[in-house]
Amino acid sequence: MWPAIVLALTQALVPRALDAILKKLDKRTTPQPAPRAGRPEPHILFAISVLTVCQRHQCSITSWFRTPARNNLVDGHPASRHLTADAFDIVPDVQSESPKIVRAIQALGYYALIEPHHIHIQRIPPADRTRVA
Repeated sequence: MWPAIVLALTQALVPRALDAILKKLDKRTTPQPAPRAGRPEPHILFAISVLTVCQRHQCSITSWFRTPARNNLVDGHPASRHLTADAFDIVPDVQSESPKIVRAIQALGYYALIEPHHIHIQRIPPADRTRVA
């Protein structure tokens, strides 16, 4: 008899309790609307753009977001755009394709510079316009 009563109570109470818990969790975890509803954040568009260029031109991404510790470890500039996810470093499979890749990046409105071992790309205009064009 007890098992039947426990089973009946469990079937009656557990779904209600779970519903209440899920409703509370939903309220806490519901994402806030984006500041510009319907448009992705600039960082996301930047990342998708760089990924698309890398796919079309056979490149590997070697750096994007860096923590301050990682930036120091790689001798990055203290104000590096990598610290704010506003820069990528990519390496083309075929080095001679670098100028074509830079043109593709610039056509998307971003800034690129061919460095000795990679192409540096950033979303925000560089402070030193002679460094990244």
